[in-house]
Amino acid sequence: MTDEECAAFNRAMLQAYCTSVDRAAMWAAQIGHESAGLKYYEELASGADYEGRHDLGNIHAGDGRRYKGRGPLQVTGRGHYTNLSRWAYE
Repeated sequence: MTDEECAAFNRAMLQAYCTSVDRAAMWAAQIGHESAGLKYYEELASGADYEGRHDLGNIHAGDGRRYKGRGPLQVTGRGHYTNLSRWAYE
């Protein structure tokens, strides 16, 4: 992990209220699992399986592929992308 990535990781932990040892451990474990140890920042599958998944907010044709898992936490679905973007820009 580069110094820049480490700084971003630490900022994100604080913004997500990971201020206890248990929360920090779970945060790190989840990121490690979802990204295969920070190796992948985009889901390997095409995202086609998410097509039409209204529970993910995928309401338009092409949303499954367009909003497949990305980022170290593999955010998936139009609805989750929207909510994460809203949170990040607040």
